[in-house]
Amino acid sequence: MHLVYVDEVKFQPPEQQHHWLCGLAIPSDTIKSVEGSLDAIADDYFGSRILDPTTEFHATDIIHGKGPYNGRDMAGRLDLIKRLTSVVQEHPGIGRIQVRLDPARINRDDYQRIAFMFMVERVDQLMNARNSLGLLIADHDREFANENVRSLSAFKATGTDFQFGQDIARVVDTVHQTRTRIIAGCCSWLMSTRMRCASRAIAPTGTRRRTSWSTSGDSIHSSSRTSTSSGRRRPNHRLQLTGAPVPSSVEVLIAVAISGT
Repeated sequence: MHLVYVDEVKFQPPEQQHHWLCGLAIPSDTIKSVEGSLDAIADDYFGSRILDPTTEFHATDIIHGKGPYNGRDMAGRLDLIKRLTSVVQEHPGIGRIQVRLDPARINRDDYQRIAFMFMVERVDQLMNARNSLGLLIADHDREFANENVRSLSAFKATGTDFQFGQDIARVVDTVHQTRTRIIAGCCSWLMSTRMRCASRAIAPTGTRRRTSWSTSGDSIHSSSRTSTSSGRRRPNHRLQLTGAPVPSSVEVLIAVAISGT
């Protein structure tokens, strides 16, 4: 069994030009170690291991010194981001999944559902490769949560959307809100910041990256091949997806420096 913690960075132009979902697939025999590491960080930084609004890890608040980080020095906040990303790096069994959509180029308004569908597909593919099951743990926002529950139920019953939709057999359920899910939010923010602040080679508009999963090492790697004539066919919604790994601590500092925060 894997616990798959999912969080999003919302499409908010002009500052945020894409909609992101980031998932961390943590094996059940690793979760206690990950939780212990996060609790230790919270205890060091806040003086408490209790999860409440005053001890949550939110990347935007950490970087900009908002909420419980108001008044704390920038060096300490950057060190906190580095420690949070190191938790993922120190557990090589954690699978990493990213989905990025460009809603401005999609001629329909349910892009959040489409992004969640691609996330569910990729989680199912990873669980199949690892011969395991995945339990999604997602945002506790009521609208987002309710829509995800309905969508996952439909995907499990009839498969995912579009021509040649994928059967979903290894994603068993979805629940909401834990401290470990919040680190997925940090990874989502870091991924979106790095992509926004630095030029990267991505799949051309109108194509979908064909993904091959590697379950060894510290990340899930995506092949660089793209296709519009083979594999799963989609209506031309000009999707742009990426399977880039979570940034290293050095990349975090570079992204923050470039963004001027």
